[in-house]
Amino acid sequence: MTDNMFDLDMDTKIYRVFPLVRVLDLFEKSENVLVRPKLWDDPFENFFLGARVFSGVNEVDISDIRESWYG
Repeated sequence: MTDNMFDLDMDTKIYRVFPLVRVLDLFEKSENVLVRPKLWDDPFENFFLGARVFSGVNEVDISDIRESWYG
């Protein structure tokens, strides 16, 4: 079934990979922490943070968006 704006199958499983210390926090403190993408270890996961964005010929500043994203 794909009744959503992204045309995604909502039954598709997704996975999260994170350090063991975060797993321990999850169980010991009941805390599921979301980290800003700019702090992620994998540079290919956050390549978009340094991307230049254009609307027509004008460059658009996305720094406010970049600083507010968590994943």
